[in-house]
Amino acid sequence: MQTPTIPENEESRISALYSYRPFDEVDESEYNNITKLASAICQTPISLISLIDQDRQWFKSKQGIDARETPRDLAFCAHAINEPDRTLIVKDTLKDERFVDNPLVAEDPKIRFYAGAPLVTDAGEALGTLCVIDRKPSELSPDQKEALEILAQQVMATLELKKASYRYKNFFDSSNDLIYELDEVGKYNYVNHTVEEQLGFSIEQLKGRICWEFVPEEFRESTQNHYRNQIAKGRNSAYYEFPVVGKEGNLIWLAQSTDFIYHENKMVRAFAIAKNITAIKKTEQKKEKYLNGLRLLTDLGNLEEDTATEKVKKALQLCCNFLEMDLGLVSVIEDGKYSVYEFFPSDSGLQSNATFKLGNSYCDSALKQKDVLAIDRIDKMDPRLHPCYTTFKIESYVGQAYRLHGKIKGTINFSSLFERKEPFSQYDKDFVSLVARWIENLLMEEDAVRDHV
Repeated sequence: MQTPTIPENEESRISALYSYRPFDEVDESEYNNITKLASAICQTPISLISLIDQDRQWFKSKQGIDARETPRDLAFCAHAINEPDRTLIVKDTLKDERFVDNPLVAEDPKIRFYAGAPLVTDAGEALGTLCVIDRKPSELSPDQKEALEILAQQVMATLELKKASYRYKNFFDSSNDLIYELDEVGKYNYVNHTVEEQLGFSIEQLKGRICWEFVPEEFRESTQNHYRNQIAKGRNSAYYEFPVVGKEGNLIWLAQSTDFIYHENKMVRAFAIAKNITAIKKTEQKKEKYLNGLRLLTDLGNLEEDTATEKVKKALQLCCNFLEMDLGLVSVIEDGKYSVYEFFPSDSGLQSNATFKLGNSYCDSALKQKDVLAIDRIDKMDPRLHPCYTTFKIESYVGQAYRLHGKIKGTINFSSLFERKEPFSQYDKDFVSLVARWIENLLMEEDAVRDHV
């Protein structure tokens, strides 16, 4: 038996072979159709797509045999790849000294006839063959030989297509954008890893589920109607911003561009690329909330029938609602003591003029700040040994000192018994500062009136 020669380009050939990831696929139906057709055209009981790696020939598709692989040294195809520009035809193995004593001839599958068309890349590397085999001597007509070679080209075209698919999948999976494919009713056919990471569901959990079930109910109808209208108009693409709910119940805003694929005027598939714009949406919402707070504060200043005290209480209420904090108060600080001047809500358990040691409050720290002191979680600043925490169990705090006649008079501050879900934003701090200045001016006016009287 003649051992097949190793090609001169073996290193690049092996590298090219593995670049197609030929051993990763589970569904080989496209290749099986080719081998079935090859057997039918060449009228042989056996046909194979054989790939040659370092030590073996491996059958990517097979008809007529049970074996999945053989040693490379025994492979007829290992001979064929040495001449990538021609089809190797052995009419009778018993009359060919290269194969007469080959175990594959003497034993199963008892090869007597072999024809193998090399599978060749554009760079000239032969990866293996599409071959047909018979257990009796035979030959191919010119038309059969040409058909076998055309089918070998089809194998390579399929390998190239799969390779491109892997390349695009790797690109999609490495993208920071959410990328997915939907069928005609909105079921996920494909999702990339970014979808998995940001929604919190595994790829297996998402596949086959309908995309609309992740859209919150209050946004679902408007989102569906937008896309239905675009499809009804025959649009090839559409853009829309809408939220989805992640596995942990978190709201994720998406800016989504979708391409539609139609067949006979019916949408059959959609391909979407979406960016997570949650941070942008939150900023927009905070800005709108801030501007609305300004409007309310302006309206509050125009309530001529309210006393200064009533306006201060309403300003504290407004800021408590804005910040989603439990308690707002104005303090007066004098001689190391902290006195409650005004507060909201009235049922908080505090009393006007109630006095505490300044060191027992976080206002002591606020006085040392040039601007707003904001603590969204007390344990970030303090290991929960501060007297204010041990006495009042305050978990979050924001406050700023105010001045009368150029001197620090006290603080305007807000606190809560709960940790904040998100840190204080710049809009939160700006609003506290604005309310502090607004109350400061109000107290200045009240003080001036009192002095005049």
